[in-house]
Amino acid sequence: MLGGAGEDSVALASRSDLRGDPLDNSKTERNEVVETIEIKNVGPVTRLNFQVDEPGLYEILGHNGAGKSKSLEAVSAVVEGGGKLVANDEVGEGRVSAFDVDLRVGRRTTRSGELTARTIGGESLTVFVDPGMRDVERADLERAKALCVLGRIPVDLPAIAETLGIELEGLRAIATERALKHETVPEVAAAIKRDVEEDAREVEDAAKKAESDAAAIRKTVPEFDPAAERDEAKLARWSEEAVRALATAEAEEKAARNARAAGDAARKRLDELGPAPDEADLKADLATANASVAAAESLLQPHRIAEEPRVVAAMDKSLVASKDVEARNTALAEARRAVEAAESRLAVAIEMESKAFEILAAAKREVGAEMSGALSEAQARRSAAEDALEAGRRAIADREAAREAVERASATADPDGIAARVAQLRSSVEAARKAVQNGAVLRSYAAKLAEAETIDSMIAEKKAEAKRLRELASACEEVVTRAIAKVAPRGMRFRRGRLVLPTERGPETPFAELSKGERTKVGIDVVVDALGEGPEGTRPVLVIPQELNEGLDPEARAAVREHLRSRKAIGISARATLGDLRVEESR
Repeated sequence: MLGGAGEDSVALASRSDLRGDPLDNSKTERNEVVETIEIKNVGPVTRLNFQVDEPGLYEILGHNGAGKSKSLEAVSAVVEGGGKLVANDEVGEGRVSAFDVDLRVGRRTTRSGELTARTIGGESLTVFVDPGMRDVERADLERAKALCVLGRIPVDLPAIAETLGIELEGLRAIATERALKHETVPEVAAAIKRDVEEDAREVEDAAKKAESDAAAIRKTVPEFDPAAERDEAKLARWSEEAVRALATAEAEEKAARNARAAGDAARKRLDELGPAPDEADLKADLATANASVAAAESLLQPHRIAEEPRVVAAMDKSLVASKDVEARNTALAEARRAVEAAESRLAVAIEMESKAFEILAAAKREVGAEMSGALSEAQARRSAAEDALEAGRRAIADREAAREAVERASATADPDGIAARVAQLRSSVEAARKAVQNGAVLRSYAAKLAEAETIDSMIAEKKAEAKRLRELASACEEVVTRAIAKVAPRGMRFRRGRLVLPTERGPETPFAELSKGERTKVGIDVVVDALGEGPEGTRPVLVIPQELNEGLDPEARAAVREHLRSRKAIGISARATLGDLRVEESR
């Protein structure tokens, strides 16, 4: 158990716990190797010489300006390398000897010997213990970075991609090139997380906008019966069938009304025609007329026959007289004296012939007048009878046609009944027209809803994508956890932006809530575990920055000292005190 004044005690599991190394802070193993560290003419330090003979904490003490920081820098330059040392101005050359390495400091620093110490930069330990940031998440990210530096954990992009559950090419697709070029795993993971979260926000914003668009579309669609017919082809067929049925019914109604009008006209015509004439009577009248004509002709025929002898006798007499004249003319030559007598007789004969013809003509006129009148009257009666028969036949035909028209009208459907059906069909046509219009409206509604549903699908895809990206962002913390797991205490992990570990306080106690001494101990474990066993004859050495050591209270410092001893590590630090420059082992 480790504790500090006024701080809660926390149980921590070190790497040595994981290996099963027994920890006993009450006992330390003496190291037979004695290391002498000597610093001469470096900065304000004229000479500082001290021995390191066992694991623990060695402090360079002294007042401000005595050369503590320069002495610590000199030790760091030996065990860590790097740094810029400056020789004492009066001497012009300085020297640092430690762990079998000799540094000569002048215009340039030369190094010789083989280092027998293993170490990791102390600045990273300081950052791990206290990054000096108010933002706890940023501070813990810095601690994770320091862990990776202390543990010398490289950036392994394939391993990061595997942790994220994607291919390396997929990693390069979701993260910028700049993000993948950071020097530590936490930096890379944080940069990937930022990139992915930015993508997720963009996708989520697009999903929100799409949701707004879909909601706006749905607002334009009133409630409607989804079962209502909206198939354009079906509605068109229904409308066409209704129109055809109406046209047929209207034609039937018109035909029925025309038939009714024709029937009414036929009945009126029958009334006007009255009773139909008897064709037998008309034929009898015609027969009577024909008989009258025959009788007139028969009366006229005997007269003609009786008149003919008289005419013939007159003609014969005229012929005899004519022959006498010829005889006389013939005898004229013989007897001119008889000429005058003969001429006189010829004149008489001609006169007689003329009279005979006149008598014949008068007789003809008399007979003809009498007979012709009777015949003409009979013929007129026959013509009238024929006309009457023809008119009767026409009247009969007219009545038959009217009767047939009446029968047809009677056989035709009731136009009023058809009119009722026409009215129903007109309603059907109107309903079909409205259905067609309503179908167009419903199709527009359905199209809008389909558009909204398409947007819904896109929203679902975007939300799924955003969720995947968020999960990738969360998995970035697992990337950090797996990286630091190589050096961090058992159970330490990165969760929700915080570095946490299991303690007596809970399974996920924020590392920042541990005391500074406890955090320092964890840092020492990390460094020692990272250094490992190392080559034979070498030992782990930690150059602990002065500000970190001075930040520890006496109890925490004592706990750190004992922890260094338990881990067989040498810690060298500095602390401002009264008195001249010196080195003491922390007790």
